[in-house]
Amino acid sequence: MAKRKLIFFSALWWAVLLVLLFATPYDVHLARWVAAQPQDFRDVFAMLSQPGDSAYYLWPSGLTLLALWLARHRLQPRFPAAPFTRWRWMAGYVFVSVALSGIAANIFKFLLGRPRPRHLIESDTTAWDFFASAGSWHSFPSGHTTTAATVAVCGWLLSGRRYAGLWLLLVVVVATSRVFSNSHYSTDVMAGAFLGAAVAYGFWLYTTRTTNPLLRNSGF
Repeated sequence: MAKRKLIFFSALWWAVLLVLLFATPYDVHLARWVAAQPQDFRDVFAMLSQPGDSAYYLWPSGLTLLALWLARHRLQPRFPAAPFTRWRWMAGYVFVSVALSGIAANIFKFLLGRPRPRHLIESDTTAWDFFASAGSWHSFPSGHTTTAATVAVCGWLLSGRRYAGLWLLLVVVVATSRVFSNSHYSTDVMAGAFLGAAVAYGFWLYTTRTTNPLLRNSGF
């Protein structure tokens, strides 16, 4: 089973890499088309980007985790151990997954230094500037799409792998909004979606194999 998963994820990695390589030439054409649209068009899509803001998930999950930890001595005697442990784990899983994927995205942004589409429109610049510190050179990967994909995979797994369509819609809306607001290239959101999903699923596999038997036996 482990060997099959390794082969699957290796194949998926190369597939994503090939898609990014072949799609990159079309980035410029799409970015120029978006720039030619009215500002109101881009503003609408910019508003649709909001569900990709990591603060909407880090604060609630972090505060929930903190509250459950602080109230553990009062709540545990009143509730069965398994559900209480599960609540804490769910909050911690979402918080750590979103945080890790965000950190990973920011590291790649800094290391690769891809200019955002506005540099293409203003000065016809597309060259990547490695180790760039300015935010306008942090286009790859899309942080909002990374977060959306992370939350979507977390939600899908925590809901018993139901509502896949709704979780997919979240990723599609955020990814599309980042492209059509001219905040990112299409390959930026593709990479962000892959990164977020990989972190969330990878952390799920790690935690469900290393946490205590009580959690594993309770359906997680």
